[in-house]
Amino acid sequence: MSNFLVANDFHFPKDRMPKGPTDVQLWGSKGLRLLQAVHNHAQQIGAVVIINGDESSYHPDPLQHFNDAAEIGRLAKEIAIARTIGNHEPITNRIQLGLNTTSHMLSIGEQTQVLICQPENGYEPPKKSKIKSHYAINPDAITALIDAEYIDGNNLLVMGHWAFDRMQRGYPPIYKKTGAGYTFIDNSKSIVSRLTQIKDSGARVLMSGAHEHRYSTTNTLGFQCNVIPAITQVDIDDETKPCGLFAVYESSAKGWDTTYGKISLGKEGKNKSVTSVPQSEIQRYYRAFIPY
Repeated sequence: MSNFLVANDFHFPKDRMPKGPTDVQLWGSKGLRLLQAVHNHAQQIGAVVIINGDESSYHPDPLQHFNDAAEIGRLAKEIAIARTIGNHEPITNRIQLGLNTTSHMLSIGEQTQVLICQPENGYEPPKKSKIKSHYAINPDAITALIDAEYIDGNNLLVMGHWAFDRMQRGYPPIYKKTGAGYTFIDNSKSIVSRLTQIKDSGARVLMSGAHEHRYSTTNTLGFQCNVIPAITQVDIDDETKPCGLFAVYESSAKGWDTTYGKISLGKEGKNKSVTSVPQSEIQRYYRAFIPY
């Protein structure tokens, strides 16, 4: 049996409190404390940590952006067995942050594997362009990785900052967000086809996505695909604090079992509490795709 504590979208160190849309109201200043609490809880329950992207927040000054990412990255690379790359990670010097920039497969125990799907590095186009960076995974490389390293019958946890069921939920295949300065190209179709083959063979496949700062769970791809809220997303019941939500995936001979937890931060230097939350509670963080 293997346990994985998955948390994402820490967006350290900047708070963002626009009036809307509500999925970008973030307590990023609490990100480092939340990451430490994630580590502490993982140790208590015997879980390994996976961080699913956006550890820091974008900053227009590249040096400050790197320094912010490095500050939270020092703890992240110490505590996590894997870290995916999101659209807020610095585009350059990722190796110095301890990030593995290529997609890779991890074997955990005798019957569980984790597939880490990394985007191709974003790049800076000419300055006159409003789009600063482009992201897309490499489907040929990832399907080749699965063919080379996946062991038939193993439980497979697929990690990626962008969930593979986005198009089924209304997202376009090419998603341009000019205000945020990035484009994401969803080219996951061949990967999904390969994962469906694995699932149809009798293995258990589970994907965990992030990025949207909201909750979703579907089976439209033929296997379960979850999106976990940003851990720094404003709490629905108390806007003065982050929601502190995360997922725990337990792998066993029976397949995957998913539970959810909530970190409540005390005052600086005070004890933090962690409680289990039912799916009905995390379901309150669902929001359908709204193009903007």
